[in-house]
Amino acid sequence: MLVFKEKDCPFCDGLTDDRDNTFEKKCDHSFTEIEYNATIMGVNDLEKQLKENKRTVRRMKKIIEENKRK
Repeated sequence: MLVFKEKDCPFCDGLTDDRDNTFEKKCDHSFTEIEYNATIMGVNDLEKQLKENKRTVRRMKKIIEENKRK
């Protein structure tokens, strides 16, 4: 079993603090290995989607530029 630290918390990244009064509910950093892995997988999926979207935008820009020249 993995040992997680506050900085590994998928909910707050360990950024909540007892001195921080901006949040009514403090994060207790209680999460399971399954939640952590699901969060990491979600982030990886989002990164892949972002790369794909950037490629699509580049292709669309290229097509638009080609059509402007005609």
